[in-house]
Amino acid sequence: MTRNILASLMLLAGLTSSGCDKTALNFEPVAFEVFDLGGVDGSTFFIPGRPLADAIQYDRVGRPLVSSMLLNPFGLAKDKNYPDETKDIYNSAVPMRGWTPYSNQPYIQSNLGVWDSLDANCGNQAGAGAMPSQTRYAQLGDLFTDDRLWVDSSKSACIKYMAVEQKFLNVPTIDDCGGRSPAIDAIDQTYSLLVGQGATVSDGVAQDSDGVPSTSTFPFLKDAL
Repeated sequence: MTRNILASLMLLAGLTSSGCDKTALNFEPVAFEVFDLGGVDGSTFFIPGRPLADAIQYDRVGRPLVSSMLLNPFGLAKDKNYPDETKDIYNSAVPMRGWTPYSNQPYIQSNLGVWDSLDANCGNQAGAGAMPSQTRYAQLGDLFTDDRLWVDSSKSACIKYMAVEQKFLNVPTIDDCGGRSPAIDAIDQTYSLLVGQGATVSDGVAQDSDGVPSTSTFPFLKDAL
């Protein structure tokens, strides 16, 4: 089933690109918690620290669209001082417990319900409950809140975005390692996942304008323009 929802997506999506706009030479240790998709926290360890940029973490390499399309894109959370405050707090949070509150309403789970309605078939989103309830979108909400890329290193094919997470949700999927290889159109696959199982949604952009990335030669992505 292919649905042309591009016009709706363009109206809803205020997409932004963000990253670290400052650099420094200082480093600090960062707490890292062992966590698995079964929801079991492990002990806290320390890994090499991130570069400090005025002591503020501006963003991280995680899943695309989470902060822009799921946290508070429709203004459902009213207790913020400025429109992007929710994104700033989420992006600066240290995993895992710093992310956890943003799965709940009025954040990611509430907005998953908005996306689920776009194909006029509520409840067909991955992991969604069959009947309306306060926790209908809890499973997918918790997975998106955990803003890390999961990879099954025992698999050799890597063409389906969030394949590991969807397998955890019992979504029929191919035998895939997940993650996000340069060949994956993660934006289209995210839109389709949000709208509902069986939907195929495109943003109309087949690839970056500066060329096709490599899947075999480091650093894989093309040089910045």
